[in-house]
Amino acid sequence: MLLLFFEDFADARTSLLAASRLTDRLGALLAFAIIFIAAIMALRSNRRYRLTGIVILVLLTMEFTVGVTAVLTSLPIGLAVAHNWLAGLLLLALLKL
Repeated sequence: MLLLFFEDFADARTSLLAASRLTDRLGALLAFAIIFIAAIMALRSNRRYRLTGIVILVLLTMEFTVGVTAVLTSLPIGLAVAHNWLAGLLLLALLKL
């Protein structure tokens, strides 16, 4: 599954665009892991943060799904806008922690 993210780098390994895409996708995976850990920690903490943890997990799942769909469909503008909106909502939820 992870190879789907990197298949378009076979032809243009040295191009700046390919390097930019690779950096973006690796950064997204790192951000996903950190946010996922924060959400799990919120779920395990006291009752005050549990709802926020659930919201973060839902938004993170939606953000990941839209991101993967955008990559697989060559980033239509509607998906790009949805991806940015979800990122903003996710940031707001993380600020609540």
